[in-house]
Amino acid sequence: MIEIKTARYITTDDVEKLTGKHWGDFEFAQLVENDSYAILCLADWYLEELYEEYEDEVRKEGELTIADFEDEDDFKWHRRNCYAVRLKNQIKLVEILRKDFGLRDSVLIWVSW
Repeated sequence: MIEIKTARYITTDDVEKLTGKHWGDFEFAQLVENDSYAILCLADWYLEELYEEYEDEVRKEGELTIADFEDEDDFKWHRRNCYAVRLKNQIKLVEILRKDFGLRDSVLIWVSW
């Protein structure tokens, strides 16, 4: 006999309700398959790593100019959708789940489109 286990999870709708951001604008959503779970780490070390990566990306993004892109629209699109934006959104989600729900290990996110 085996023991059936349960796991804590939220949905992409929950992500949007908590943050006001589309779930596709988070790093956890990159390369995730339809009808699957993404694991979101909520540990202290992970949050610190996110902050460090975010600071590095903001610095790199600050060095870019319109001349680095095909045109101004391409530059603006990049600014709205770059890695730094996804990291910022992920930090916000992790902080909300830690502060408002007291989670400190991990949570699954059900992704279905």
